[in-house]
Formats: sequence, C-alpha cells, structure tokens
Amino acid sequence: SGKQLEFTRQLTEMVEGMEWQMRVEHTTPLHDIRNAKAKIRIRMEEIEKTFLHKGKIGYAPAHYALGRGFIALEDFDQARIHLQEAWKSGYTRPEVAYALGFTIGMVYQKELNALTRMEEGPKKSQKLAEIQKRFREPALKYLRLGQKAGSSTPEYMRALIAFYEEKYELALQECDAALVRAPWFYE
Repeated sequence: SGKQLEFTRQLTEMVEGMEWQMRVEHTTPLHDIRNAKAKIRIRMEEIEKTFLHKGKIGYAPAHYALGRGFIALEDFDQARIHLQEAWKSGYTRPEVAYALGFTIGMVYQKELNALTRMEEGPKKSQKLAEIQKRFREPALKYLRLGQKAGSSTPEYMRALIAFYEEKYELALQECDAALVRAPWFYE
C-alpha cells in the first residue's frame, strides 16, 4: 500500500542516517563513540514510538529498521530478534534477507570465537556441529536470498557466503573486489 511505502521510505532514511553516522565514527581517528551510539538509540526509540505501533503496515518495516539500527550498534543478538520478527511478519524483501544473514553470521562468529576456548575432543566437535546448524546454515540461506538486494557491494555479500562455506581464498578475492568498488566500505 501507499502508506507502507511511505513508512518504508521514512524508515530507510532514518536507518541510512544511523548507519552513516556509525560509518563515520568507525573511520575517523580513535575516539569515544558512546555519544554517537546514544544518539542512535534515541533515533531507534523514535522508530519504536512512531512506527512500531502503526498496525500491520508499520510493524514489520519498523522491526527491520530496528534490526539494522542494532547492526549499526554491533548488537547482533538484538538485531537478530528484530530482523527475525520482520521476516516472520511477512517482510521478506531481499534486503531483509541480507541483513538477517549478515546478523546471524556475526552471531555465528561470536559462537565460534567462544568455541576456541574449549578443549579439543568430542564435546567440542559436537558443539561445533550444533552452532554450524543453528547459525552458519541459516546465515548462508539468508545471504543467498539477499543476493537480489540492490547492494552497492555485491562482492562483499559473495565474500561472506564464500567465508561461511570455508572457501577462504575466494572470500579474500571478493573482499578485494569490494574494496576496489567501494573504498569507503570499512566492513
């Protein structure tokens, strides 16, 4: 509907502003970014108050916007909750799939890092298989679905897919290609 398109446009502008603010914060000389994160949280509260309770037409897009806001804040657990709610509510656009795949992939990385502290053995192998099934497989599924999103760096998306498929040489090549296409892309 026209109203949902307008909500989506407004939310997209807000989210892109938050993402660019954090991009600037991460690419300038080392400094305290807590103030910038606080401003983003205020914008996210605004999204919650303004859009989340607008009924069906605002609910799913608002969850998507909140998920992207939490990605900007690098709070991937909260991002996943909101993005999954958007998806479950029928907001299944390619950019939602990409954001969800990216987020689940970051949670997977966190779980893998925690796994490095475990002793080698059957328990560690079992835990690895569990987190691969719980996080890596869904991350790959959503990233593949997200390939239709109009990303300015499709090479980065392909790099993430190659990385999670453990094709590391290809992942590096795609990252290099992404850097050539978009040198500002700090990720």
